[in-house]
Amino acid sequence: MTKATVNTGTFASQNGTLIVDASSENTLDISGKASGDLSVYSAGSLDLINEQTAFISTGKDSTLKATGTTEGGLYQYDLTQGADGNFYFVKNTHKASNASSVIQAMAAAPANVANLQADTLSARQDAVRLSENDKGGVWIQYFGGKQKHTTAGNASYDLDVNGVMLGGDTRFMTEDGSWLAGVAMSSAKGDMTTMQSKGDTEGYSFHAYLSRQYNNGIFIDTAAQFGHYSNTADVRLMNGGGTIKADFNTNGFGAMVKGGYTWKDGNGLFIQPYAKLSALTLEGVDYQLNGVDVHSDSYNSVLGEAGTRVGYDFAVGNATVKPYLNLAALNEFSDGNKVRLGDESVNASIDGAAFRVGAGVQADITKNMGAYASLDYTKGDDIENPLQGVVGINVTW
Repeated sequence: MTKATVNTGTFASQNGTLIVDASSENTLDISGKASGDLSVYSAGSLDLINEQTAFISTGKDSTLKATGTTEGGLYQYDLTQGADGNFYFVKNTHKASNASSVIQAMAAAPANVANLQADTLSARQDAVRLSENDKGGVWIQYFGGKQKHTTAGNASYDLDVNGVMLGGDTRFMTEDGSWLAGVAMSSAKGDMTTMQSKGDTEGYSFHAYLSRQYNNGIFIDTAAQFGHYSNTADVRLMNGGGTIKADFNTNGFGAMVKGGYTWKDGNGLFIQPYAKLSALTLEGVDYQLNGVDVHSDSYNSVLGEAGTRVGYDFAVGNATVKPYLNLAALNEFSDGNKVRLGDESVNASIDGAAFRVGAGVQADITKNMGAYASLDYTKGDDIENPLQGVVGINVTW
């Protein structure tokens, strides 16, 4: 049915199906008795649906049972029978539309990638601290992981990230410890899927970092980053509503500080409690979905982490190996990251607590070469990273 009002005296359906386009002009007006079961497939759109207009009007003594779901704007609409016996499409604010899921995921995904890039740089700072031979040099890391997120606006999406980070640093020894200073650059791509839609985020970032380590075991890490992120997506509307392209670019700025203490028992065992705070902001953007304006506010992330690393130091031939376990609690404090489609807005934040467990190893293979790797699992109410890892090699001189 396309842009039509169908009038009929009586109506009987036995597991029937009604397929209609996204036009608000579509109605089924039954003046007499309606009976049976009817499934309605109404194509999704970006337009809001008038909840006061009956989609199916029925006559007296009707027993028709009609079901269906469509989408308009930011939400899905369920076909619901009103007190008058007629059927209306009613907004369900707990169910995001494809368009809503995509614009929320596109707002949040660059922050997910940027935070993973920051974690990757932190892995380099950790590796230097564990090494006996690393005096700075050049290094390269592969990083990646599978992520699952749910925003405050009920948009659930998966993000599969892969990237490479390359950097160089130098370590200065002092009477009471050492300094490590360096720069790095990173390239990453995240493939995003949500509902029936998909997209990707490509990010390029530049980093500067400085670490201070004291002979008494206290350490402080700092880092800053700038990133540029390109985002594209195909919004596939439900029930044959078509596919809409979306794309935008944004820049991000971030900083991190981490402090902790390394305790050693003299026989190889070490325990390293730490606390970390990172902050990130992405520039707000404006773009369009099929002529409908989309606005995303500046997207902010303030992530706190507290944890402990426990490991053991032992020799294997001429190499030194340090395997470890890591347990941490995380909390995302930032909320209120709004995105707007037309006249509706929704919160695309991913706030709340999570726990992370992981394992890793750092090895001084030779006097001038080291390697390290880690693998983590993170779980919270609105986040799950079933697999997130870093593998790196460094050459020093």
